[in-house]
Amino acid sequence: MATLLQVPQLELPIITVLYAALIVVLCAIVIWIVHRSLSKASKKIPSNIVRDAEIGADLLVIIIGMAAIYSVLGVGFNVFVVLVLLILLGLLVATRDLLPAYAATYALRSLNALKPNDWISVGGTSGTVLQVGDIFTVVQGDDGMIHYLNNQYLVSHEFSVYSPLSMVRCQVELTVPSKKVTPELLDSVRKAAGEIAKASGIPQEPTVEIEHADETDAQLVITVPVTGPKRIAPTRTQVLVRLLEILQGAQ
Repeated sequence: MATLLQVPQLELPIITVLYAALIVVLCAIVIWIVHRSLSKASKKIPSNIVRDAEIGADLLVIIIGMAAIYSVLGVGFNVFVVLVLLILLGLLVATRDLLPAYAATYALRSLNALKPNDWISVGGTSGTVLQVGDIFTVVQGDDGMIHYLNNQYLVSHEFSVYSPLSMVRCQVELTVPSKKVTPELLDSVRKAAGEIAKASGIPQEPTVEIEHADETDAQLVITVPVTGPKRIAPTRTQVLVRLLEILQGAQ
């Protein structure tokens, strides 16, 4: 006599239940593979499109899986619906702490708020986004440390984001002797700052202005467009080094 799994008003052979469990495992594997593939494609495709594709693929796999399970079990439709509802209720209870994070992830990706290589600042953490996962966003801090930020935390707090294509301005101020401030020197400084800006990926020309000047000293203000806040400190250092080289050459 075949071993039976006893359920109120329902008797299912163990082998049938195992087949149904195998279908669930296969569906989970397919969903995982799809998510992995779309995650790799997110570097070239907007994250909102990736998220919509993930949801569409998940629904398709779930529908196909449910149809296969219904066919394998061979039970009445009403009984099948009850089983599905019980399973969904169990999943909701088991993942009640994760659901807000999944909802936050959907919001972030739908709005295309975060992408890999974006620079983010939230709370006391700032750095480059490495990955926007289903629960956590992985950020590499400016000090090199890896941070895992809960997506629910990101949605509930204000944060600033700069994409690689966004632009901020790095301002450098330096006091120099007035006698050295000549049109030729200003042109040299402007040219050097322009090279630094282009190396940062911004084709826009920098500005070089004289803030104020008297008989002895003049204050130069060099404004260089750069890609994101993380480029401000190294750009300021590069500008100062080049400016000092130009001033030494002008002696």
